[in-house]
Amino acid sequence: MAPSPRASERAGAGPRERSPRAALLFALSAACAVAACRQTVDLEPALTMDAATGGAAGAGGGGPGGPGNSDAGASGGDGGNSGNAGNHTDGGRADGAFCVGGQIQPLSFMMRTPDVIFSVDRSMGMQTWFGGTSSRLQVIQDQIDALVAKYQKLVRFGYEEFPAAVGMGMCSGGTGCCAGAAVPPTSNALKFIDDVRTSCATTTGMSGGVGGASGTGGTSGGGPSSGCASQASRPTSDALTKCDKAFSALAAFPTSGNRYVILLTGGEPSCMSADPMSTPCGDAVNAVVKLNRDSVGTAVFGVGEEAMGSACLDQLALAGGLESGAASPYFHLALTPTALSDALSPVVETIAVQACQIDIRQPPADPSKVALLFDGVAVIQDGVDGWDFEAGSTVKITINGAACDTLLQDAPHVDLVSGCASPHH
Repeated sequence: MAPSPRASERAGAGPRERSPRAALLFALSAACAVAACRQTVDLEPALTMDAATGGAAGAGGGGPGGPGNSDAGASGGDGGNSGNAGNHTDGGRADGAFCVGGQIQPLSFMMRTPDVIFSVDRSMGMQTWFGGTSSRLQVIQDQIDALVAKYQKLVRFGYEEFPAAVGMGMCSGGTGCCAGAAVPPTSNALKFIDDVRTSCATTTGMSGGVGGASGTGGTSGGGPSSGCASQASRPTSDALTKCDKAFSALAAFPTSGNRYVILLTGGEPSCMSADPMSTPCGDAVNAVVKLNRDSVGTAVFGVGEEAMGSACLDQLALAGGLESGAASPYFHLALTPTALSDALSPVVETIAVQACQIDIRQPPADPSKVALLFDGVAVIQDGVDGWDFEAGSTVKITINGAACDTLLQDAPHVDLVSGCASPHH
């Protein structure tokens, strides 16, 4: 097994300006090589330093789909309720103690925060048990929960499941061919995603096994009720189209990072559209092509044996621009929960590493007197394991190597100040 890439190597590659393909392709081709990630703590991604004193709660946040107003020291990813505290001096954390005699001023900046929507198949086949006591759907949901909890301050996450619950509308393909509503990407998304996960749950749910049947060894509260998962259809095209619409709804909010859909499905699309000349697979491929044209990359995961040898999932992966390798299967085939984690975790980590790129809103008066702080401690200015300006720029910063790893793994408070030089090697 090849060694995991260093964060400096991942960040150094950088995302492509109009296409997310370059930001992920190397990780997708060696997904199993990246080590498991540790649990994160508090971090605010779209931060600003417009005030010199402790930050007030942001007031410009959008709803669950809006990134909020970061120009006013606010981040609205939590629906604008708290603004994620905006200013990060934290009552004197960045007080210049690392720079005796220096008078520091906060710099306004933004991390390159990517947007991701997980699109999850919850059709009847996903209720089959998968590597132990859990269903395929429950394993996927649990792994997504863990990744969102870890990276939700670095990545804006959205979520949808398909097909929609029974009685939640008709599509042109008939009953069961509608996807559920997509939660648009937002910061601190875990509670919104959990709302979707539990929206169909009943007192029976999975408590007695698949579909709530009693005495079949199911796990309590772990999956949707039979009303949500009794349909065999996979409306993949409708699900992907709703992801595209969710991103389009964010057009009024400038994005600082790239955008992605992560499709996790148990097999091929199965819903026909109103066009008698189309096919379920062809419609899904067209939806992925539309996403790609809108600068949204799509990574495809086939979960379980039903996905093996799927030519359609290969087509989806190739159209999405984030294929997993140079030969079929071009999608990520996961036959066990461990295989799914080994593939999914590094893909999300590589998306999150975009946060190791920082854009300063206005050039500092003296670029030689700029300091980056993690939890009030100055990070060395170094092109290998610290931070440094990108070549030829005084407003674009890359966090490299060990410093980027610290950002991903420990999620410290981040401040950027002027008035005193950072320590060097």
